Amino acid sequence: MSKIAWLTERPVAHRGYHDMNKQVWENTLSAFARAISKVTTPIVMGILYFVVITPVGLVMRLFGHNALTRSRTPTSVWVRRAPGARRGDLERLF
Repeated sequence: MSKIAWLTERPVAHRGYHDMNKQVWENTLSAFARAISKVTTPIVMGILYFVVITPVGLVMRLFGHNALTRSRTPTSVWVRRAPGARRGDLERLF
């Protein structure tokens, strides 16, 4: 009897997933869904990253495309600043 005394000294109950703001009630279907999502979301996102995003990026780099660079063609959105422009000219525009 003394081996399980720690179990009977104070009541122990399964509380499920809940938050301190009591937006998710304990032991409900939404609490179960949140607990499951804590495990499945990182797994799904990891699979998405390593199976979809990484291979697409590798294929793009293989063909010489870098998505982070912008072209400086005449149709570009880049606007050259005037030679005498200062940083203070961009403060308080309105």
